[in-house]
Amino acid sequence: MKKVFTLLFLFLSLCGIAQIGGENTFEFIALPQSGRMTAMGGSYISTIDKDLSLALQNPAGLTPLVDRMFTAGTIAFYGKTNYGHFAYAKSFPKVATFSASVQYMSYGKIKKTDEAGNIGATVIPTEWGIQIGAGRQISNHYSIGANLKFMASDLITNQSGGMAIDLAASYLDTTHKFCATLLVRDIGVQFKPYVKGGARESLPFDIQLGISYKPKFLPFRFSLIAHNLFRWNIRYDDPNNIETSTLFADTTQVQKVKKHTFDKIARHFIIGTEVTIAKVLRFNFAFNPMHRGEHAFQNKKSLAGFSFGLGLNIKQFDFSYGVQVFAKGFSAHHFTLNIDFGALMKKKKVTS
Repeated sequence: MKKVFTLLFLFLSLCGIAQIGGENTFEFIALPQSGRMTAMGGSYISTIDKDLSLALQNPAGLTPLVDRMFTAGTIAFYGKTNYGHFAYAKSFPKVATFSASVQYMSYGKIKKTDEAGNIGATVIPTEWGIQIGAGRQISNHYSIGANLKFMASDLITNQSGGMAIDLAASYLDTTHKFCATLLVRDIGVQFKPYVKGGARESLPFDIQLGISYKPKFLPFRFSLIAHNLFRWNIRYDDPNNIETSTLFADTTQVQKVKKHTFDKIARHFIIGTEVTIAKVLRFNFAFNPMHRGEHAFQNKKSLAGFSFGLGLNIKQFDFSYGVQVFAKGFSAHHFTLNIDFGALMKKKKVTS
């Protein structure tokens, strides 16, 4: 099994290097798919339980635990931009557990204008994706899974389409409360460029490794996610890190090196904690250094990069809420509902 992990990691790292440069398209498929995920910094592949929304990101989490589970969620961004999903899973003994989901991104109502500035009709640019997932437990501790995605984008005057796959393998030790997952996501291609005859854009390819551990007799589960493992430098060029010097009438710009190495390392990790009380209440806290580096104002850091959330589990219903802070005055609120239809059907049969 270790050899499989190593070969998969090396092969897909080489495949992903070609996608380092340029801007990505279909970025919405890389957004967190539940309030719990948002509360844990944007990724929570380091645990496997009955939460189907987590299995949408990590297909190795498609186990009999999520049989006949339904999930739906929505998140409100700036300018009335809205993102959401809904999904259902069904387990077939001795075969696999399958899921089907739909993701959508609506950019709100926008007034259409021409080159002269004349205002026309109101339009709503949208993007959506259909995802089919399959997961299987290959032993008491190991599980594997894959997602197949089809994406479409309608930006009114420009349209595009594409396809991607996710591959995942997880190790779960319920005795020692330890879980580890390797996820390679969004390996794919853009079928149709937005501009006719234009070059195809890359997808938000990523390689992630997540681990979590829950100490015995304590309600805390600690999570560590490493992301963008296929490249070293994930910093954006920051104008504040450029200093200008003039010598003999020649002006040169030099990039500051201060704290660059530590910052490059830190941006690859997400640190989070989930606190569970009596299997009913959950509290989530996480810190994402990459989000803080990208969104915090220079003189007003605020809580940028931090995320928080809570969950409530009542019988067959599980509600989760997560908030991610981008910068002072700017945050995103994510709501998710999970329904265990399998348990509801059993309860209905018993009462009847």
